[in-house]
This record gives sequence, C-alpha cells and structure tokens, in this order.
Amino acid sequence: MSRIRRIINWLIWIFLSLVSVCFILILLIIGLSSRDIPQVPDRLESLIEISPTKIFASDGSLLTQIGGREVVPFERMSKSFINAVLAAEDDGFYKHHGVDKPGLVKAIIGLLLGKRSRGGSTITQQLAKNLFFTFEKSVFRKFKEMLTSFEIERRFEKDEILSAYCNWNYFGGRANGVEAAASYYFGIHASELSLSQAALLAGIPNSPGRYNPYLHPEKAIARQRWILSRMEKLGYISNDEKKIAVADSLIFKPLYASADEGRYFLEAVLGSLEGKYGKDVVYHGGLKIYTTLDPVLQGYAIEAVRKSLEELDKRWELPDFDDVDVSERPNYFQGLLVSVENSTGAVKALVGGRDWFASQYNRAMQNNRNMGSTLKPALYLTAIEKLGYTSATVVIDTPVVIKIPGTRDWRPPNFDKDFIGRIVLKGALERSINTVAAQLIRDVGPEAMVNTLERFGIQSPMKPHYSIALGANPVSAVELAGMTASIANGGQVVYPFLVSRVEDSKGSILEERIVVQNRQFNPEEVYQVIDMMKGVVEYGTAKSIRNYGFELPAICKTGTTNDYRDSWFIGATPILTAVAWVGFDDNRPMRKRGAGYITGATGGLPVWARFMTRATVGDPSRDFDVPPGIEFRDVHLYTGQEMDESGEDIQKIAVPVGTVLPEPKTDEAEDEPDNELSNNLENLRVEGSH
Repeated sequence: MSRIRRIINWLIWIFLSLVSVCFILILLIIGLSSRDIPQVPDRLESLIEISPTKIFASDGSLLTQIGGREVVPFERMSKSFINAVLAAEDDGFYKHHGVDKPGLVKAIIGLLLGKRSRGGSTITQQLAKNLFFTFEKSVFRKFKEMLTSFEIERRFEKDEILSAYCNWNYFGGRANGVEAAASYYFGIHASELSLSQAALLAGIPNSPGRYNPYLHPEKAIARQRWILSRMEKLGYISNDEKKIAVADSLIFKPLYASADEGRYFLEAVLGSLEGKYGKDVVYHGGLKIYTTLDPVLQGYAIEAVRKSLEELDKRWELPDFDDVDVSERPNYFQGLLVSVENSTGAVKALVGGRDWFASQYNRAMQNNRNMGSTLKPALYLTAIEKLGYTSATVVIDTPVVIKIPGTRDWRPPNFDKDFIGRIVLKGALERSINTVAAQLIRDVGPEAMVNTLERFGIQSPMKPHYSIALGANPVSAVELAGMTASIANGGQVVYPFLVSRVEDSKGSILEERIVVQNRQFNPEEVYQVIDMMKGVVEYGTAKSIRNYGFELPAICKTGTTNDYRDSWFIGATPILTAVAWVGFDDNRPMRKRGAGYITGATGGLPVWARFMTRATVGDPSRDFDVPPGIEFRDVHLYTGQEMDESGEDIQKIAVPVGTVLPEPKTDEAEDEPDNELSNNLENLRVEGSH
C-alpha cells in the first residue's frame, strides 16, 4: 500500500513539476512578448484611415487611387452583414474578452508540442494581427497578438472593435473595407447590402483569392450558403429567410464595363513598382505615381481594338462578344495596341486585351508571340551596315535552300508562293519577300541581327537562328514599339517606360525618369530603312491605311506568322509610334472556310489605322528628317538603274550621296541574256548557302 502511495506521490510530483515548468515558460514567453507590444491609439479609426496611393495621367489628371480605406460608421453597416461576419468568424464575439479560451488552450498546447494549431483566433485577435503584426507563425507573435487583443478589449467598446474589423478587412480586387467591397461587387453602399449579398461578402476575407466571385463563383456561392446555414443555426435568421437568400440571384457589377479604361496599363505599373517597394508601400503607403498615359489616346486605342475585333467577329460569324458568357470569351479574337512617344519612349496608350474581366493576361507586355516580318527592318539595317548595301542594291527573289548542319534544310516560302527575280532592296521590303530576307540573314549571320535588335533595346531572349529573319523569335509589343520609334528617330534609341515619377506620402521623390536618347546607329543608314518603310505605305503591303483616312507621312511594316497565327502591324509618324496585334490566345490559325484568312494587312493594320487616324489629328504634316548624307534618285525597281523618266516601275529611292547606280542598258544590251544573273539564280536554287 505504501508502495502504491509512493508511486502516486511520485506521479503527482511529476505532474506538478511539468505544470510549473509550463507555467514558468508561459510567463517567460509573455514577459518576452510584452517588451515590444504596440501602443494602441485612442481611436482605432486612426489606424484604418490610410492615405490612398494616387496614380496620375501624363496631363496631371487623376487616373485612379488604390489602397486607403473609406471608414463607414458601424450604424451604417447592414445588420445582415454584421451577423454574417459573426457567424463566419466569431459567434462568441460579444461574450469573450478578446480571446477564445478553449481555442487558446488548444493553440498553446499545440505550440508547446510543436504542432500547428488551426483556428482559435477571435475577431479582436484578427484585428490585432492585421493592424500590428506580420503573418509569421511563432509563439512570440501569437502571445503579442493575444496581449494586444486584451488591450483593445479594455480600451474600446465591442461595436467599435467590430466596426474597425469590417472597415479594415480586405475583400479582394481593390476592395479594402466593407464600403469599398459593397461598391466593388454590387455598386451599392454597405448599408444597402441584402442578406444574400452580405453573406457572400462576409465569406471573402477568409481567402480573398479563393472566394472571389468573379474568379471562382462556385466556391464563393458555396461559402455563402455555409454562412447562411450558420446564421440560421445561431438564430440570426429564420429558415424562410435562408431559403429566400439562397434563391436570390446575385447580380454583380459588370467589371468589363469600365475595366478596359487603362486597366492593363495600371496593372503593369503596379506590378513593376511592387517589385521595387513591396505591396504594402505601393497599396498603403500614400504614394503619388505619375505615369505616361494619355487618357485621350488611351480612349482612342481602346475603341480601335474593340471596333476592329468586332468586325473580325462578324466575319467569323460569331455572336456579339458582350452577349456571351465570360467562359466563352476566350474563343474570340484578341488584340493589343501600344503607342509610344518617339522623342522620349513614354508609353502613351496600352491595351493588353479586349476585356480585362475575361482575361487579366497582358498581351502587350508579354513576349510569347512570334513577330513575323515586323523584324525585317532590323535585318535590312544590318545588311546595310554589314554588307554595304543601299536601298537601291539589286537582290534576287528566287527559291532558296539554306543548309543547316544537324537539321533539315531551311526552305522559306514567299507569302504568295511566287518569285519575281531581280528587285531592288527597297522593293523587296515593300513586298516583304521572304526569300530575300533569307539570303540577307545567311550573308550577315543571325548573330549580327541579334546584335542589332539588342542595340534597339530589345531584352527578350533571342536565339541566333536563321528563322529570326522572318520573326520566329518572341518579342514583346512594347519592345517592338521601342524599336519602331528608334527607327523613326533616325537611330536615336529610346526605351519605353510607363512611370515618369514616384513620390512618397510627404512629397519626396522616390524615383524620376530622366529621358535619354542613345545614338546607336548611323543616321544615313537608318534613313534608308525609313525610306523603305515609307514605301511599304505608298506601294507595298500597308497601302490600305489610306482607306481609313490616315494621310500623314508614315513608316510601316506588316507581319504575318506561319499559318496565319499572328497578325502584326507596326508604324510611326515622326512624332508617334503604334504597334498592333490580332490573334487567338490559344494560337490557332486565323483562317476559316468561307471567311478567308487574317494577315497583318487585314488584322493588325485596321487597329493601327483607326488609332493613328484619331491620335494624330492636329499633328503637323511634316516628313521624317533627311540626314545631309542622303540624296534621292529615280531608280528602276527591278534593274536598279537610274532613270530620267517616270513610270510605274520607277521609284524615288534614298541612297547615300555619291552612290553609283547602273546605267540604263541600250536596246541591244537589253535583248542579250544576263549570264551573271542566270548563274546566280541557278546557284541559289541548287545550293542556297555559302
């Protein structure tokens, strides 16, 4: 018996010792945690009333503001919403003193045993965590949160705490606080929320991404119904009220009605700044962000993309885009437009897709599409630099076979499957002849063209393969716009940017863009490319821009990728550049029986022309500056000979001063076969490479 008593006493001693150790550990943790407990202010609202970050357009007008919170008084919140929050997060809120004791004990035991504990946080604890602490999981943070909760409960009434919680919570999108959430999702005030609306909103803060009704409607509705069941169980609503709320058809505010108004541009700006300063600073730091966006040009860009894509929809006999469900919209044509100010590189307009609501993917900023013939101007400039060619150099359009070791031969076809023989370099670009481009890349080497593109400021990864001559390398539309603007500048390279200045909440400048033009190319060599691209408008694949009422001097280039998967168009006046694209997101071909196919001239060109026709109203009708080392000669398009007469095949071509051109042949000479030309044609057909 005494032995049993000794065992019992020994077990009691061990238990008391463990309890004592745990108690000492808890006291130690509390003591260490209490050293830097944040000071709770006299007004909780002072912590919630955060200055929003303001984003301005290039003209100084306010584009939008993000972050910050509009504090709505407790009595102006829907009673249904208050009850839904209590049911979802803390039905014992009005009974406890800041901490759920059973949940706390469970959490402490779990922490001491090294196990992760779920739940147990009251509304007061969540508020303390949101206001004062990070989301790191540690014993000290949990105790600091608990002690701060006690202090909040001691200093404030329950309604004040619940009001602060509802005004602070993040509801997804740009909705911080219940008032912003009610407006963002339903276009109403917090006081006007119905039971079904209130239950849905109350479920979002638990996981704003998972329960966003725009992105995951099924999950959002499932959580809403769980909350309604909880409200019924707790006696907040009757069964009949629950049934009515479940049956209520929720009508959300249509984001797509206003989302296109610079949304892709704004998200690109915010994304770039988040990487520099962090989300907390960007969204809650009261910054002033001055962007390059021109609201007027942005409106023109949106309308140009929208109208052009609607025309393609009709050509494909698709139902009206606005009438179909969001889930069906990925099957429709997509488009983009980027416009850059030539002198600075400032991005004045950016449309990354036709509908932000259907897809937040910013096509203008991504480099996942091949560029087609829009990269040919860089190739022609490389040939002028490396081979000493001029715009009047005669090249040969003939079938080409380029042998590539270790893989099959490259046989680039022409778009129209035809070959015309001799033609000057300018005529080859005007007609976008692929076989000529293949010969040029063979002669200069792919590495040389990659170097040219890099000098134009293109940073997308580029592989030095032969097919880069035909645009078989992904480059972003913004980078392509920078290259086009730099050509229009005569070789002064500019680098596109979206933000001109950022100030903190006190007005101190965090960053400011200093515009620098970088002379990378010889003006006389670049101007020959300018002259060729002007010929694309007057004689080549871009002639139809004049049908849209666009009359100013311009340099342009079309681009169509294999199997009509991408339709590109680039172009510039001396002042403004624009790049347009049309295609399907799933990369399927844009050809259909009965509707034909979409090329750069029928897809991207209408977008560009509609935009530039409106964007350049009032611009001076000045031409591109001609360098002093350039002169214009009347040249026969197919022989390269200088002519002293006008004719259908004679063009005025820009060449370096002193360029020697072939003399016109006599009638007798014209009847003789050109043995050298015949030999060249035969060699190209048989070998096609050096």
